[in-house]
Amino acid sequence: RGKDQAGTDWCAGVVTGGTSRGGPDEGRGDANGRDGRHNAGHTSHAGKEEAGHDAGQIPDLDPEFLAALPPDIRAELESAHRLEVMKNRQRQADLAAEAKTRQAAAAGSYYAGRSIRESGPPPPERPTLMGMRETSELRVMLVEWVQSTLIKEEETAANDMQCTDASIRPCVVFYDEGPNPDDVQSFSNFIVRVIYMERDLDRVRLLLRCLKRKVEENERQASPAHSNPKHVRVLMSWQEALERIMDVAQRLVFKLYGGS
Repeated sequence: RGKDQAGTDWCAGVVTGGTSRGGPDEGRGDANGRDGRHNAGHTSHAGKEEAGHDAGQIPDLDPEFLAALPPDIRAELESAHRLEVMKNRQRQADLAAEAKTRQAAAAGSYYAGRSIRESGPPPPERPTLMGMRETSELRVMLVEWVQSTLIKEEETAANDMQCTDASIRPCVVFYDEGPNPDDVQSFSNFIVRVIYMERDLDRVRLLLRCLKRKVEENERQASPAHSNPKHVRVLMSWQEALERIMDVAQRLVFKLYGGS
């Protein structure tokens, strides 16, 4: 599979299969006692193909893409990119030193080459969200986050058309006030870090599918947004939040792995 198809396939994977609850990907990784951790720092097949196709090359960051990011995330990505360039140069130097080491008969030459390979900048800290890093706990947090925006109220037939038996008992109606835009930005920033720093697309896909399924479940429970009472203020709908997060993720995946 070529890298130009990889970005498109990845994004399609978030959308397809995301509407059915408990799909095959929902529990993937947890069955063997593992979650997204086993993929940390591990590129997808597309990433491997790209590394093999263009070995020794670190792609430049798109200035337009960087300009669209918040300043703190932009600075973090630029720093991570500089570190990748440094590590790549170090790898090239290591390969050259290793070639010389293989040709050297003396033990001293071997250890000199080994000391070069062991030097280099420290690895960047793995991304976290609210102190959480493991996929299993992040999925629980996402479900609780979406559920927390549902507002449960009791209505009467005079106040709500959905209530048809108010004389017997109150009618329970759910309204969805949507997520806080700041929280959406924090989650989007976390997804950007995981994609760029860990290149763990499987983990990102699992998290986005989990979020999408829970949002769709909320939509089936809640009343239409236009019927919300005045005290239920919606700064951003969950669909708008999903579109924003997916747009940022897709643009970065396409930049790293290609696609259209």
